[in-house]
Amino acid sequence: MTQQGFAREVWVPAPVAAQIHRRGPQDITSRVLRTTGRLRVYPEPSIPEPIARRRLGAGESATLAIAAGCSARRADNCVCAA
Repeated sequence: MTQQGFAREVWVPAPVAAQIHRRGPQDITSRVLRTTGRLRVYPEPSIPEPIARRRLGAGESATLAIAAGCSARRADNCVCAA
């Protein structure tokens, strides 16, 4: 955690970023994603079978897959935005 009480960076799964950017370059969320250094687009992870079976959207599945991977690492290093 940083002194501000939040992670140094926030991972945005690539499918979520793609959904945001489809709104166009004038969209405020798209603009913030492109210009805020703490927001990092995380490459699309492989989706574990238990998540894939749920037939969620690409962004939701990627977010859960990243979070599942975080549970195997230090959770305080893993902050996802979706």
